[in-house]
Amino acid sequence: MEGVSVNFKKDSEYKRMFDDEENEEFMEKVYKKELGDDLVSVDGGVATGEPRLPPKPPMSPFKE
Repeated sequence: MEGVSVNFKKDSEYKRMFDDEENEEFMEKVYKKELGDDLVSVDGGVATGEPRLPPKPPMSPFKE
């Protein structure tokens, strides 16, 4: 197969795995949907946000 050149960067599998710009935009949308207002930023594919702690149980009126 002499004279045949293949440009792997045009391959859809290559784009799916290594096209960072498209993947980052997609993941940022997912993070915004999942974390909502708690999302602070997305840097290098890592989302940072404010943790949501579960509510505390009600206090008992009786002392132990």
